Amino acid sequence: MSQPFPFRRRKSKKSNPIQRTETPWARAWRTAPQRMKEHLDQMNQAKVAKSEETAELVQAILNMLDTEPVAPYKLRDAFHQTWNESYGEQKSKKEAWNLLRLAMRHGKIGKTENGLIYPRKM
Repeated sequence: MSQPFPFRRRKSKKSNPIQRTETPWARAWRTAPQRMKEHLDQMNQAKVAKSEETAELVQAILNMLDTEPVAPYKLRDAFHQTWNESYGEQKSKKEAWNLLRLAMRHGKIGKTENGLIYPRKM
């Protein structure tokens, strides 16, 4: 027995996984691939420039520190304290460690055979 109008159920539309709607990013890549490549290149260049700028700030702090090889946590603590005193910007020890890792990627921190690290003066 069918129900009256307000209670009639509609057939549900099942989504077909093969026929998905196109996302805006997929449409942009399909319609203008060259423009999207240029856009990604610009974004990557900006990211690299920001990373290099941050590495220079870290290098300025590393130049103030002693060049003796120390345990990583000691260099992190010294860097953390010097950063907070120099720039007046409160960074956590986690953020300080992330900045030291960035400096490692840029070759501004060396590592000895026994696992100690030291800042390179540049």
